[in-house]
Amino acid sequence: MAEFGPGLENDSFTPELVNLVSKKRKTLDGIIEKAAPEWPLDKISAVDRAVLRLGLAELLFGDRSQVPPKVAINEAIELAKTFGGDSSSKFVNGVLGAIYKEIGEPGKEETSKHKPKETDPNNLPLERLGGAVVYARTAEGLKLALVHDVFGYWTLSKGKLEGEENEIEGALREIKEEIGLDIIIKNKLGENEYVASHPEKGRTRKHVVYYLAEAKNSQSTIMNLPDFTKFEEHTKIFFKDKVLLKQAFVHRSYLNENPSDGLAHNERLEFLGDAVLELAVTDYLFHKYPDKTEGELTSYRSSLVNSQIISDVATTLGMNDYLLLSRGEAKDVGKARNYILANTFEAFLGAVYLDRGYKVAGDFVARTLFALLDEIIAKKLFKDAKSTIQEFSQEKENVTPVYKVLRESGPDHDKHFTVGVFFGAELVAEGSGQSKQEAEQKAAQAGIRARNWKN
Repeated sequence: MAEFGPGLENDSFTPELVNLVSKKRKTLDGIIEKAAPEWPLDKISAVDRAVLRLGLAELLFGDRSQVPPKVAINEAIELAKTFGGDSSSKFVNGVLGAIYKEIGEPGKEETSKHKPKETDPNNLPLERLGGAVVYARTAEGLKLALVHDVFGYWTLSKGKLEGEENEIEGALREIKEEIGLDIIIKNKLGENEYVASHPEKGRTRKHVVYYLAEAKNSQSTIMNLPDFTKFEEHTKIFFKDKVLLKQAFVHRSYLNENPSDGLAHNERLEFLGDAVLELAVTDYLFHKYPDKTEGELTSYRSSLVNSQIISDVATTLGMNDYLLLSRGEAKDVGKARNYILANTFEAFLGAVYLDRGYKVAGDFVARTLFALLDEIIAKKLFKDAKSTIQEFSQEKENVTPVYKVLRESGPDHDKHFTVGVFFGAELVAEGSGQSKQEAEQKAAQAGIRARNWKN
């Protein structure tokens, strides 16, 4: 302190602030992660991370009579300019500004010396909002639908009116967008008005009309869905569109028993996520192994992106606890569940791509899958049964195996395939599975055994 801050050795403010950051660090880091979801905490530079913690501690937990919120933000920006990189000040300003907007400081901000402070709230710009206390009648009793905000608190859903909407229309739309529920307005509960501050727009008068509303089809299971906020915290990916997050876990079979829940199944997201996954892995392999051939890279990719490994990763992430399945599917915990988990991983990845962009999706793939690749290559696990039987068949019999579907059975959501592997017109072996890929692998394994070939 004597070296870098002469004259401050005996000032109690600095050690008090450091102690506050230390005490609230877990809370502060959680808020930073939610306010800047594109930047995992460990990817933020040490200086920017420290500045954000200091500024946020002052902003949320400090003595506002001594350090007003805008002063806390400005001080953090100056620290970032002095000790951080070229873009540190903009980054810190963006994160703290977003949080400041969320807390809506009523009348406690510092104002410019050159601009008179507006004291009469009636002269401030007016923003109209609609919101609701939403309940549902369930077998366990009444349940409330709340919103999990950036600070980790549960609050009522409300939002700004758009266009020519009245308060009821705005509340209906906002509840649908924010928590995915269609509601029936029962009564008007009351009105609330307060002055909120924005770091760029200044002070605004906000007028909120709250209603009491019941969720449509409230006997359905939509109010009994898993708490996906825990999954967001575990993956450190926080969604803007919570309905999209839920959709990633909806199996088609669930909708057969719950058609009125207003959810869609995850198959389109799975289709998108499959493409995102292949691109992320291909890009990684291309740059990591510049001397490998196209065939070798394809083998590496196939060994990493297969249903067994993906389902194992999904299980490790806890995805199984959030699956929305029919009662019948929920009872099956064998290979069918592994296949569903692998598809859910891809659907979640597709949802991440839509909600947070490719960078966040790519980072998720990197931290969940890429570490497995070294083991795969070291143990030569990339040489799967199809690759092995092709090498042997071409070497020993001068023929390339061909796979044909022999039989299909089961409903759309639970298909079973039987595939044959052929050397020319000869059916060498058969294999069955819940996907054509799995059945082909099983057929290849059986073919290797039938020819008594060893890998």
